[in-house]
Amino acid sequence: MPHAKLPAVVDHVKGAKEAAIARLCGFLKIPAISCDPEHFKDVRQLAEHVRADLQQAGFDNCRVLDVDSGKKDEPALPCVSAEWMKAGTDKPTVLVY
Repeated sequence: MPHAKLPAVVDHVKGAKEAAIARLCGFLKIPAISCDPEHFKDVRQLAEHVRADLQQAGFDNCRVLDVDSGKKDEPALPCVSAEWMKAGTDKPTVLVY
């Protein structure tokens, strides 16, 4: 027997599908080839795009982190960090990488 809220969820997904695809295509338009040093600026641009998307989705403390690579003249690729602290103290924490 399907969950009582399933029809509402399906309707929501159908209504949001095109906007979600357009948003995801925005990520694909940035040629962030992380293994090619010539695309480092693109990787940073994508990181900023991800940060902005997470902030728009309601996450807190969204930021792009710069990490020291430990190698002279070779910067590390940026990381994106965000927090969702609204679930409650009795809820588990999940990290998605």
